[in-house]
Amino acid sequence: MIFHEKDIRLSPFSETPVWGWGIIDHPLLNFVLELMYGIFCWWYFKGNKNLLIVIVVFNIMDLPLMLGHGDMLKPLEQYPYILPSFILFQILNTWYFIWRYSR
Repeated sequence: MIFHEKDIRLSPFSETPVWGWGIIDHPLLNFVLELMYGIFCWWYFKGNKNLLIVIVVFNIMDLPLMLGHGDMLKPLEQYPYILPSFILFQILNTWYFIWRYSR
């Protein structure tokens, strides 16, 4: 909820209330908070060095999407399945690297 836009509904049948802090509107703050959250989780669960590298690299890979604006985002508007596909791809990669390096 911290990172999400202010559009999370409690029910699909209701327009209000909506949840989300909208930090996505502040891309650098969003990047720093997501990176710090990833590092905190790595520290809390006692991850190894390779897992920390994966967390940092994946967050840096997200930076162009976070900083994107204007015409740069046109492909996402024209093809709405690109972003969810990218997110799914990244989730699956993250699970793989966590499985591989958390042993």
